Amino acid sequence: MNSRECLSRLVGGVQQDILDYHLLRELLLAQHDQLRQRDAQGLTSSLESQRQLVAKLQSRARERSDWLRLLGFSGNDGGMRQLLGRLPGPLQERLAPHWQQLQALVQACQQQNERNGRTLLCQHEVIRRMLYGEPSNDYRPSLPGTSVPY
Repeated sequence: MNSRECLSRLVGGVQQDILDYHLLRELLLAQHDQLRQRDAQGLTSSLESQRQLVAKLQSRARERSDWLRLLGFSGNDGGMRQLLGRLPGPLQERLAPHWQQLQALVQACQQQNERNGRTLLCQHEVIRRMLYGEPSNDYRPSLPGTSVPY
């Protein structure tokens, strides 16, 4: 594969990732609603869709790293930034905003995923309290077989 083909595939992968990260963000937003509504069936379906989409995104990220290395750069964000700095003006102006948009989408998805995780953790805590009760501040359970207060 020559440099031009490699670069073309890299650009196409970034553009496809933008579309897929938009979709992932929508799935994560829907997941948050499903968590709040305790929609187990919807969550199961959503998680499977997310799993498949994340697998595609991971595969393209590995390919992008490979293409960057084939072009003589490190296979990470630093390598992409170096590549952008060496591209001719028109191509750089076309690809740089896509790369920035992709990075912003990745960050938005990470933040939404963390929000979903906090929601799930809060729900777990509520269920734990309902099932096992919450000790009051003035009560500390003793270890089985001991009667010595702390």
